[in-house]
Amino acid sequence: MGDLYRFIHAEKANYPITLLCRAMKVARSSYYAWRDGEAARRVRQMAADALAHEITVLHIASRKTYGVPRIHAELRRLGRRVNRKRIARVMRERDIRGVTRRKRRSLTRADKRARPAPDLIGRDYKIHLSESCDDPGASKRPHLITHVVTTDATVNDAMVVEEVHDRLTSKGLLPGEHLLDAGYTSAELLLTAPTTRGVCVVGPVWSNNTRQSASGGGFGKSAFTINWQAKHALCPTGATSRYWTEGVDNNGRDAIRIRFATATCAPCPVRDQCTRSTQYGRQLTVRPQEQDAVLERVRAEQSTDEWKDRYAARAGVEGTIHQAVATAGARRTRYIGLAKTRLAHILTATAINLIRLDAWWNETPLARTRISRLAALDLAA
Repeated sequence: MGDLYRFIHAEKANYPITLLCRAMKVARSSYYAWRDGEAARRVRQMAADALAHEITVLHIASRKTYGVPRIHAELRRLGRRVNRKRIARVMRERDIRGVTRRKRRSLTRADKRARPAPDLIGRDYKIHLSESCDDPGASKRPHLITHVVTTDATVNDAMVVEEVHDRLTSKGLLPGEHLLDAGYTSAELLLTAPTTRGVCVVGPVWSNNTRQSASGGGFGKSAFTINWQAKHALCPTGATSRYWTEGVDNNGRDAIRIRFATATCAPCPVRDQCTRSTQYGRQLTVRPQEQDAVLERVRAEQSTDEWKDRYAARAGVEGTIHQAVATAGARRTRYIGLAKTRLAHILTATAINLIRLDAWWNETPLARTRISRLAALDLAA
């Protein structure tokens, strides 16, 4: 039908529109409606072409792995408000496809949590151990496991800390100082635990591992001055950011995205030290002011010898994990399902506590730290 309207539109200078519509067997009102909507269709097509270009750039940057969900998330991160169904339609029309996971094979077993034999069950679960770490020279008490949490392997470590604190509080075993691995620490926990729980959380936080900071010659986040009241940032050359967007990151945590205008960054003489993007200005992602301040404080503290000596006691839990693996075979579960695996982990922790209590009652000394031959040569040198 569109071809008929285009033919009439092209021949209207040579023949009357009424005659053309009668010959093509279309109503004049339909032709006029098509003519009036042609400009809007061209605008929509131009917008779709521009969106397709942005999607193609993001798709190529991801090595052609991103699908609709990730493309939609990236566009929102860049400040573009685009409907997800529209992105799916544009990608479908232009045959832009992401990489999808292989479909799970169906089984004949009644247990829906069962897995095919090639997929090791031991990779589906994760055990989180908490133990006492009092100074043995002062208290003369054994180090015992105080709580065990079993989760799916995909659960973020930081998500279980609140549950651990709740359970330890109910047992009356909540410590005054909690030493955690880097995977368990977060800005929210470091900020709220001392006030809500009365627990001083000690653990390293991830350093600023962006390309600019890692290279040593680029402008990392620390090179920018953030004005929290005015809600803007100043770059090392004195330029002011244009966009300040408050939201959440991919993990659902509060985050602020700061973006500089493309026109500001394009002529900058030190652009290569700041960003590689040729289409957008520099972007920063920071936590809210209180969380950002506590992260910077911990990053500064964790490089000092005093903090390292204080945190050294956490290394003892590595021996506990080794004991669980070597003594009880905790590396792989014997059962299918989270509930049975959780029970097995509790029994493993109980067995380790009994072994340690037996050694304490019989005054069996702790084993000496083993030093490899290579490390011994290094110490001798």
